[in-house]
Amino acid sequence: MSSYDDFTSDLVKIIKYKPSKRLAVILGKICAEQADLKNFLKADDVIVPVPMHEKRFEERGFNQASVLAEAYAEKTGCNFSPAIIRSRFTKPQASCSESERSTNLDNAFSLNPDIIKSDFKGKRIIVIDDVATTGTTLQKSIEPLKELDAKEIIALVVSHSYKKYRAIEQKS
Repeated sequence: MSSYDDFTSDLVKIIKYKPSKRLAVILGKICAEQADLKNFLKADDVIVPVPMHEKRFEERGFNQASVLAEAYAEKTGCNFSPAIIRSRFTKPQASCSESERSTNLDNAFSLNPDIIKSDFKGKRIIVIDDVATTGTTLQKSIEPLKELDAKEIIALVVSHSYKKYRAIEQKS
């Protein structure tokens, strides 16, 4: 939806680390109002938030990905499902080095045992998170969803943090 500029970065940090559920709800409503999002999401899609471990949930009081996902589902009429759970407590990705990020979330996600797998067959699953940096969280959270026989699994984030690489000129 946006690049991870200073404003977006500050907004996400306030939501996550202050924490501010009220601001997360406002962000969810603003994002859900975007015309592109309304055109992109279809009524039979299943919206799945990237889960938060219960220990971190207790600390923060809410999962910002769930707040966003619920706003999107409400606005578009899509189904909301907590189809995946955080089965292992991990270090926050933001505090990991680039090399740690690739393995920190190994086996951290699993299917929610309360879901009915056949409800997802042939559907498009949209995994929601606030920010993608390396994409590891999205990749690891999507892994358990692959056994649901969905038509397609897509990730949608509010902002993408990308590294800007400077061309290095080599002198011959």
